Amino acid sequence: LAPRSWTDYLALTVGGTLSNAGVSGQAFRYGPQLSNVTELEVVTGRGETVICSPSDNSDLFFAVLGGLGQFGIITRARIRLQKAPRMVRWIRLVYSEFDDFTQDAEFLVSQPQGDSFDYVEG
Repeated sequence: LAPRSWTDYLALTVGGTLSNAGVSGQAFRYGPQLSNVTELEVVTGRGETVICSPSDNSDLFFAVLGGLGQFGIITRARIRLQKAPRMVRWIRLVYSEFDDFTQDAEFLVSQPQGDSFDYVEG
């Protein structure tokens, strides 16, 4: 299994990227990384460990996601997973014209799943 959405900054922590929204090249299909979180363990400024989710301690849950560490430190995250592909193909294109790049990127992210790439960034 693999996360539905992850960043390409592999040296960062999951909690750290969730504190900054976790925008990635998969956001066009699955939303940013923080949209795929179902539960968090957070250490608050008072040193308390709190479990939160959209339904339990929801104020803390939504404040911490994208909160830049101002509302607590994320120590664990339960995230949505999907079946991992057996193989991936990586294609890199270099553009000299920004308009050409944006036209191609818009085309790719507007295609139905299965007819396009799963990860697009620029």
